[in-house]
Amino acid sequence: MCETNPAYADALEFLCIAPPSYLATFSKLYVLKLPLPKPIEWLYLIGGLLLTLHYFGFQDDSFVFFRYVDNLIFLKAGLVYNRGEYVEGFSSPLWLMLLVPLRMLHS
Repeated sequence: MCETNPAYADALEFLCIAPPSYLATFSKLYVLKLPLPKPIEWLYLIGGLLLTLHYFGFQDDSFVFFRYVDNLIFLKAGLVYNRGEYVEGFSSPLWLMLLVPLRMLHS
């Protein structure tokens, strides 16, 4: 059997080589020992994941804005989702007005 550092004996036994001395020092300096999460942290993680899964489907709101902007710019129908239905169906007028010039640049 080779003379190796006892910490590396099992890993290097089949190679029968000794690791360089700087490797042992390097591995001791950069070993991260993170504490286990507390129960409240696990609860927050699980709660956050459940909220993410629950509200995942509400990301279609951006397409509502895009349709309003397209109807305003290209169809000249005004701020409507469908022609003839004059309902304010967007949730943020400021965001809508910011999208209008950006969409006009693209057209």
